[in-house]
Amino acid sequence: SVSSPPINGIQRVQGTLLSPETNFAYQLIQSRIECHNLVQAFLSSCCPSQWVSTSPRSWIALLGELPTKAETLEISTAAVAASAIGNMFHMPDLVKTSHKYYTQALRQLQRALHDPLLMREDETLAACMALSLYEALECPTARSEGYFSHCHGLLALIQARGVLAHASGAGHQLFLGLRVPGVSL
Repeated sequence: SVSSPPINGIQRVQGTLLSPETNFAYQLIQSRIECHNLVQAFLSSCCPSQWVSTSPRSWIALLGELPTKAETLEISTAAVAASAIGNMFHMPDLVKTSHKYYTQALRQLQRALHDPLLMREDETLAACMALSLYEALECPTARSEGYFSHCHGLLALIQARGVLAHASGAGHQLFLGLRVPGVSL
């Protein structure tokens, strides 16, 4: 391919102008950075420090630590973060953005649940828990069915993953975080 050196961030490749704003890879990286920054802001401003430092830690503290092999956890957590920060600081546009993240995350979660390997990952369980939390925070349907639907899905996912997936580490922390909502069903 014939390309020219970038001038002011714009590069010409085979006669086509590529600017950072129109380059798909650039947009993908920017989106991931935005999600990461939202999650970090949420964890630092909305979560009490004892959730992170005490034992056992809250599952919410894991949201910034679990690997994101797929986009499911990243987008689910960004939805929760955007909702919480948007509501806390009276930023309706950010709350609106949280709903976009939420709908993207639902699609990603559906794909992950149909993948036999991703379904068993801790990040998939954490994403499902984050979406359940989003339902509790935002209640997009204005009814509680969404929250209870996520809780029932969480219980089914716990069963499908098996006992060993929840015996230690992040899987165990996530399981502990699910006990209260699971018992209430």
